Amino acid sequence: MTGLGWAVLACVVLNGVSIGVARAHSQGDCHKATQWSDMMVCGNRNLADLDTKVDRAYEKAQSGLSPKDAEEVRRVQAAWMKGREKCQQDPDPTKCLEDYYQRRIKEIVQPRN
Repeated sequence: MTGLGWAVLACVVLNGVSIGVARAHSQGDCHKATQWSDMMVCGNRNLADLDTKVDRAYEKAQSGLSPKDAEEVRRVQAAWMKGREKCQQDPDPTKCLEDYYQRRIKEIVQPRN
């Protein structure tokens, strides 16, 4: 994959899985949250806002991907979402999640080539 391809992939990866998460965090759907990180996002307005930003960037970046790239993005994003769970062991889990989301947003806005 070219540098530009990886940049697009990074943009989509950031948002790939979060699209479902952000929608799960809408007020009526938070009762469906089962993962610790999802429950944290549901209970914290700042985290929910960050999650929504990730979701919007995903939708924008997803357009025009080949099926192969889209599948790779889904795999990488699933790993990113799983990684959010590590913040549960952090001394300040909320700050850890905020930082985790901010890093992903930065990767979308300023992807490495």
